Amino acid sequence: MPQYNKLLTFKPKNAAEYASLLANYTTNLTNNVTRNPTPVPSVASIDWVANGAAWPNAFDQLTCGGGYAFASVGALQGAYELKYNTSKRLSVSQVLTCSGVSGNAGCTTGTPEATFNYWKTTAAELATVFN
Repeated sequence: MPQYNKLLTFKPKNAAEYASLLANYTTNLTNNVTRNPTPVPSVASIDWVANGAAWPNAFDQLTCGGGYAFASVGALQGAYELKYNTSKRLSVSQVLTCSGVSGNAGCTTGTPEATFNYWKTTAAELATVFN
């Protein structure tokens, strides 16, 4: 099975790569970072469902406080779709059940940051495999 965590590139950059990454950013005197304007469509004008980067139906969390897991999985699914032009439904249950090693606590609390840290070492599973 493919490892979907390959989407996440947490590799150190060399000086040239790092400089090119920062080329689109400027800082003002109060050290607030802002992105230089580029001609891109407004986020509100993009139909993410029609472009295949979002699922057309919502998921009901019921009484689970795992919004972080739904958001993280949704972000990774969308990134996967945009990169590979094919959609995969990934497992929210895996994040809720297994990402405690990164600081999440199932339906009690968690963060997308902890989830992405979890995916650095563990492949995101398909919902059909881990549900």
